[in-house]
Amino acid sequence: MRYADDDRPPAVEEYVRTLTDAARKHLPANAKLIIEPGRSLVAEAAMTLYRVVTVKPGPRTLVTIDGGMADSLEPMLYGQRFEATVASRVGGGEPCDLVGRHCESGDTLIRDMPLRSPVVGDVVAVPVTGAYCHSLSDNYDGARRTPSCSAATAKRERWPAGRPSKTSCGVTTARDDPIDQEELLREIGLADDDESVLTR
Repeated sequence: MRYADDDRPPAVEEYVRTLTDAARKHLPANAKLIIEPGRSLVAEAAMTLYRVVTVKPGPRTLVTIDGGMADSLEPMLYGQRFEATVASRVGGGEPCDLVGRHCESGDTLIRDMPLRSPVVGDVVAVPVTGAYCHSLSDNYDGARRTPSCSAATAKRERWPAGRPSKTSCGVTTARDDPIDQEELLREIGLADDDESVLTR
């Protein structure tokens, strides 16, 4: 999977050939290999959207988001690298550390990520989070699990404040604030007449 711009994942054919060649050296000739493709099927199917809650300038600018290790544990568990951008100002900017809201020194999602002039209230998009981010999420430090949304053709609507929403994992969560889909779509640059919208 290509999580970061400089990742160079092998082609499927190359990956399978390397894996099977190595396995054949150690297994009986009649052994049946079963390969589970896992994240390559689902990683690109999702992105995570965060809201910037504080920006602390300094030698390392810290951009705090309204999520963190409770909903994106991969960077802390095994060093998974992600990239991010301010949704309304894609690409470029000065290197920042994207940090979570939890009171933990290890709650850093991305280090030295160029973000263009982040300010409180901005939406930060982290692509390629379809594998494991949501399934590993929890209620750490009292955080509510994040609702899961999908892109599909549907009627645009407003989610009421405090209304429970089912996540794809079957956990009921509640939002403190209303999620205005029209506003979010405008903020991340989707046209008003775009048929691909966020749905519950």
